[in-house]
Amino acid sequence: FALGMEPEEDDVMKAAPRNPADPIIDKKMGISIVFQAVGLSVAALISYRIGYAIHPDFANTYAFITLISGELLRSFSGRSETKSVFKTGLWGNKHLNFAVIGSYLLTLAILTLPFMQQIFKVQTLNIQQLSTALALSLIPFIAGELAKKFKL
Repeated sequence: FALGMEPEEDDVMKAAPRNPADPIIDKKMGISIVFQAVGLSVAALISYRIGYAIHPDFANTYAFITLISGELLRSFSGRSETKSVFKTGLWGNKHLNFAVIGSYLLTLAILTLPFMQQIFKVQTLNIQQLSTALALSLIPFIAGELAKKFKL
């Protein structure tokens, strides 16, 4: 819902109208979706493997953090199909900012509260481990931005 509150882009009225017969997800958008999905999948698999190398019980926790954070970061990239988040800025949609901050706080609760850890079957990670899983979540964000840059 927060992305739906995104202010319109400055040049939206300069674009030609979309043909109503064209599919909503055109070839360009489909390729971009696949590009980002591959980025998220690769990040999650790498994260899982790193966690598994520490201890098999850590694998799901690493992947969980990378998937959650990857999607949250991708929401910033998804604010525009054509403009980089570095041009639109991170703080233009306060609803999205609150949603992302709230989601990170809920994820932190899942990772730190014992009863939540049991429900979600996650392990306690130290700062270095958490940082690794979070860093890997940048992969899908970067994939989304690259898709825009190269107009995939």
